[in-house]
Amino acid sequence: MTEQAKRAVPVPLEALINAFQNERPERQHYLDLENGDVFPITGPDDEDWPEVQAGLGTRFLPVPVSAGAELAEDMRAFAALMTQPELRAALLAAPDLAAFRAALLAHPVQRGQWLVFRDNRVLARVLSWMAAQGIESNAGCNCHHAGS
Repeated sequence: MTEQAKRAVPVPLEALINAFQNERPERQHYLDLENGDVFPITGPDDEDWPEVQAGLGTRFLPVPVSAGAELAEDMRAFAALMTQPELRAALLAAPDLAAFRAALLAHPVQRGQWLVFRDNRVLARVLSWMAAQGIESNAGCNCHHAGS
């Protein structure tokens, strides 16, 4: 897609990062291509659903959720960076995000590093998705900690 074909959308990247990290399967996020808002929709009874449904594919795009395989790869990649053998082993042995978080509880510095690491990895996926959709953000990102 050429630069001229891209459309500038004032989407706050932090909102998209949060949407990509959605851990609630009943919730789907939609990006409003007119104003950059990200709508969390929980079902057909949601007050915003009629407007979103009417504009699907033209005004609203469904925001993909990071796949479990991507999160698992992020966790493995971060664990590999740890210099403390016990912590690295605990993180690599964690079967899911809850266990991974629990292993980090006694290590506040590394927990903070994980949050930044994960945000950066998800941001890369967000930017790739936006480029594939022909979207160029004209809003910034204060992505110090968007998720968990």
